[in-house]
Amino acid sequence: MENTLWLFEHTSRAFQELRQSISAIWDDQAAREISARFLEPHASDSADLVSNYKNQQNSTNDSKRYIAETNEHIQKIKQFTDEISRYLTDASYYSSNASSVIGKSRQYTSEASAKFLDIQSQIDSANACWSE
Repeated sequence: MENTLWLFEHTSRAFQELRQSISAIWDDQAAREISARFLEPHASDSADLVSNYKNQQNSTNDSKRYIAETNEHIQKIKQFTDEISRYLTDASYYSSNASSVIGKSRQYTSEASAKFLDIQSQIDSANACWSE
């Protein structure tokens, strides 16, 4: 792209230099009319074309940079997604274990309460025997 732009600028500049070099020789009414109708607009259009081409090139480079940045962000998002997925898997595992432990704890608490009632009943029976 840069080579094409350089070649176009070089050719256009060479054409304008040629016009200037022959302007003293080619200076009649027909030459002025051809220059006004065709050659001067060519110089203006050429400058506009070069400017627009440079703008397009800058926009293309900016777009490439933005695409590269976007791809970097996509990779980071994938990494974070994988990490979050691992955390969710771990959280699910620990939650399941916690539910199991809570179930066992309730079972043991219930069994212990039943045994305390039985023990209290035996203590009450023993106390009754001693008090008679």
